[in-house]
Formats: sequence, C-alpha cells, structure tokens
Amino acid sequence: MSGGLLPVALAAALTGALAFVALVVFLLHGGALYSAAFRRHVVGGLREAFVYVDARVLLALTATAALALGGLAAWLAGAVAGLAVALAVLVAPRVAVARLRERRARRIVRQLPDALSALAGSLRGGSNVLRGLEQIAARHPAPLSQEIALVLAEYRMGRPLEEALDDMARRVGRRELELMNAAVAIARAVGGNLADTLDALAETLRETARVEGKIDALTAMGRMQGWLVAGLPFAIAAWFHLTRPEDVAVLYTTTPGLVALVVLALMYLAGTLMLRRIVRIDV
Repeated sequence: MSGGLLPVALAAALTGALAFVALVVFLLHGGALYSAAFRRHVVGGLREAFVYVDARVLLALTATAALALGGLAAWLAGAVAGLAVALAVLVAPRVAVARLRERRARRIVRQLPDALSALAGSLRGGSNVLRGLEQIAARHPAPLSQEIALVLAEYRMGRPLEEALDDMARRVGRRELELMNAAVAIARAVGGNLADTLDALAETLRETARVEGKIDALTAMGRMQGWLVAGLPFAIAAWFHLTRPEDVAVLYTTTPGLVALVVLALMYLAGTLMLRRIVRIDV
C-alpha cells in the first residue's frame, strides 16, 4: 500500500470503528430503556390484572420473536419490511396488555351492579361495609372478586379502606368504581342511607350498560368497515410488492418516495383517529 493511501485507510478504519462503537452503545442504551419500559408497562400491567409471569422470560421471548420474524420479513421482502415487522413485534406486548386490561375493566363494570345490589342487601340485613365486601369477594366471580379481595387484604394490613378502594379504581381505570368509592366514603364520613344510594347507583349502571350495548350494536357495522378500510392499504401494498416489486421499491429508495410515505402515514393516522372518534360514543 502506498504512503498516500495509508492515512486514508486508517481514517476509514477509525471511522468504521467509531461508528460500530456508537451503534453498540445506541443498541445497549435503547435496549435498557426498552427493558425498563417493558417491565413497567407490560409486566406491571399483567401484574395488576393478576397475571404473574417472569419478566426476564417474557422479555427474552419478545426479543427472540422480533429477531426471528424481522429476519424472516427482511429475507422475504427487504430490510424496510424486516425493520417494520421487528418494531411491530416489540410494540405488540404493550398493545396486547392494554387490550387485556380494557377487557378486564369491562367485565368488572358489568359485574358491579349485581355486587352493589348485594352490598346494599347486606347493609339492610345488619352487616357493615367490610362484611358486605367480604361476601362479594367470596361469592362473586372474578375479576371483581379479585379486586375486592385485594382491597380487604390491604385493609387488614393497616391501610385505610378509602385508600384501598381508590387504588382499586386507579388500577381498573373506570369512573363507575370512583362513583362507588365516593358513595362509600361519604356514608362512612357523614352517615346516610348507604343501601339506598348503592341501589340507585346499581340501577344507573344497569341502564348505562343497556344503552352502551345498544350503541355497540348500532355501530358494529361502522367498526367493521373501519377495520376493513384500515387494513386495505397494507393489503394493496403487499400485493404490489409481490407482483411489481421494482415499482414499489421507488417509495423507500428515493427521496420523493420517502416523502410520499411520510405524508401517506400522517394521512392514514389522521383518518384512523377520526374514524375511531366517529364510531366510539361515550355514555
């Protein structure tokens, strides 16, 4: 190698080494941040839903699935598709846990009117609030009985009942539990006929559930159309990628194509959010 090319080769090697070190540091730092967020949102969310798993095993399975599926997608459809699939796999556990918690919260709200009526009947029979909650924990199905049992366990360990109930409402994240907690707290603080209040609240929740069920039935077709419209662009893109890959490659190999993809992604996101707002009605 001539003397003039040696400094260039050394500079190139040094640049490559620095770039490699920077990539390793970035991956390690990003992995640490993802691991912390994974434990907080995914494992913590599962624990609040009374699903106990080993955080390290679940994290390892997620990383393995991301590498395997991302590598397979990259081999079949290119690096961009592989990266997209890997990112989707990494995000999937958090989305799945959010949907699990939402379904669990819906089940709790559906069970709440019967539990409130049972608590009101227990109060009229001469029992107190704690005894009524014990009966709910023993006789009602999960997941409401799990939450009430945790409230009672915290109370027996010395935590105030109002704080334990508020923590249950925070875990579930539904305003119906906040209404129940407010009724119990007011009755315990200033007195009053708590049984009649709970009966009225139970009847209100039953009527709300009836109206929400009717709304869900009326908007079912709109939600299905929304899912079809949301998935149609991806199906068309996959078809063209298989049949005419050289034309599709222009979108992610040229600057105008990348700009068009960004604009399309923003328009797709805006349309999806607008459609969700149209078919989602809060009672």
